[in-house]
Amino acid sequence: MKTFKNTEMKKAIVALRQNENALTIQQMNDALITGQLLAPAQWDKAPEADENGQMVFAPDTKFQLLVIADDQGNYYFPAFTSMEELKKWDHNNETESLIMTFEQFLPFIEMSKDDVVGIVVDPYSENVPLTCQYILDLNKDRMKDLTEHHVTSDERFNLREPVGNVEELKDNLIAVGQAHQEIKAIYLKERLVKGQPSHWFIVVDMQPENPKLFQVLGESSRPFAKGKGIEFLFASTPEGQRIAHHSQAIYAE
Repeated sequence: MKTFKNTEMKKAIVALRQNENALTIQQMNDALITGQLLAPAQWDKAPEADENGQMVFAPDTKFQLLVIADDQGNYYFPAFTSMEELKKWDHNNETESLIMTFEQFLPFIEMSKDDVVGIVVDPYSENVPLTCQYILDLNKDRMKDLTEHHVTSDERFNLREPVGNVEELKDNLIAVGQAHQEIKAIYLKERLVKGQPSHWFIVVDMQPENPKLFQVLGESSRPFAKGKGIEFLFASTPEGQRIAHHSQAIYAE
């Protein structure tokens, strides 16, 4: 396996252990959702090289994640932020591992929630346990972030132009806009909410309006969101019209 290191997740759990608060918990959640972790596993069919030399598993390959137990006999799926952390458990390189995303963990969590407490990140250093219910609830909250925002008549937004380098996020949104003829224009802002981390606020001019495209935009943008939440609004709403009128679209057909 190539060298693997999830620096963002490592920084997040170190900060969490140093000072657990709402912000460090959110940073850890964001890193978990957008990043990858090493998961020791077994499979019944060895991967084979494709035409590009990449090792690929057959579609019918069956996988099983390995578990470890704590002092009370509770079982967890171990997950590691780097090869170095993995070696603290697998001293002799005796096990195989998969590089897994948050989405790839979810089916294992769902199937094993009655037998396994959850996952534990870097169990031989920061040792951050996350229960199955916590992970499933986190996924529900994540999916809520990718739905249409229904605006009340008196609601106003504290918005600003995006801060920092957001070119990858913009490029992704533009690519999705170009791929879907319903999308006429996209406006990217950053929303500030008192007492909470900022998140991306995306206004979309769509004809006809299709809320399912918010899901497409959100899922494809997640790797470039820098751990921030994403909120969507149709440009046809009164507030959406106001924002579009006073803003420069990052994409227009």
